[in-house]
Amino acid sequence: MFGQKQSFKFGFIGLLILLLPVLCLGKGDSEKNKNKNKVTSSKVKDKKTKVAKTKNKKSTEINITESLREHRAVTKKFPNKEDGWNKLGLLLERLGDAPRAIDAYNKALILAKKHKNKKFIVIVYGNLGNIHHSHGKLDQAIEFYQKSLNISQKMGNSQIVANTYSRFGTIYKSQGKLDKALKFYQKSLKIEKMLNHKEGMANDYANIGLIFNLKGQKKKAKQSWNLSLKLFKALKSPNVGKVQGLLKGL
Repeated sequence: MFGQKQSFKFGFIGLLILLLPVLCLGKGDSEKNKNKNKVTSSKVKDKKTKVAKTKNKKSTEINITESLREHRAVTKKFPNKEDGWNKLGLLLERLGDAPRAIDAYNKALILAKKHKNKKFIVIVYGNLGNIHHSHGKLDQAIEFYQKSLNISQKMGNSQIVANTYSRFGTIYKSQGKLDKALKFYQKSLKIEKMLNHKEGMANDYANIGLIFNLKGQKKKAKQSWNLSLKLFKALKSPNVGKVQGLLKGL
């Protein structure tokens, strides 16, 4: 196993010390130096990794802040553009400013309704549902998702319908309403199959597996996760490891 130290026989070491004390001391010092160098090298690598992560985080924050400044300027110059307000809401949400994000989304929604832009109304309702969902306000989230779903169904936007069904599934799963959650994940899967959208299918199979696992139906969970894994592998998705972990945990 990794991390274990090698053990030496005392007799062999004792003989070397008696016959070649200088050589042995040199070898011992060399081993110590090697170990010391290994530890130092490891510490340096860890430090470099931490520094790199910190730099990346700061770089991301700077980029978001710069984008936020730009979009505020755009919304000030073009206050009647729903797209600008929606993007501003997304940036504020990423910065953790939920109240202002919701305010920006609401302004985008008012403008989208004014311009009778149904496609954008659906998007903004979805974003409002997402932000309420992420803050645990599930009833409000369901309300916004339902509004998004109603319009999407009338427009015939199957992909958004599938996405919304999946979101309903996630909410009901978090509420412990497993049968209801399963129903919505399966409805989403049916549409994703029709659209031949492999990533959506893989996600739905994974979520369906989670529900079966929570219901104690291990065999069905395994079947769903194997189907999910096959699709994620074909897509070379980073989710491969997650699903493999779920299967190992059965």
